[in-house]
Amino acid sequence: MLLETALAVAAILMVALPFANLVGFATASARDLSDAHAAARRSVQAKAVVPSPGVEFTCGTAPDAVIQPCPLQLARGTYLLAEKDTVVAFPFGLEFHTRSRAIARV
Repeated sequence: MLLETALAVAAILMVALPFANLVGFATASARDLSDAHAAARRSVQAKAVVPSPGVEFTCGTAPDAVIQPCPLQLARGTYLLAEKDTVVAFPFGLEFHTRSRAIARV
């Protein structure tokens, strides 16, 4: 009886743990996306890069060409990319990156 109970608990955990990790990944991804959007919004409103923890900024003249570092003051028409990346560890040594991005125009 004890062995069967232990096997049942082990089977449940084998199924439940990957779903728990997926929920953790979804939570981290949503949090990073929210942080990236908020950082982009604050920087566009201030017309300058407003530092945020873990968020990297790049700028460009078009939405598909935001590859250069941002100047101290953002000119009108500049596109700002705010990007935040968090590594989420999964079982068996797997790691997934959230890589959340937000693009805004000044």
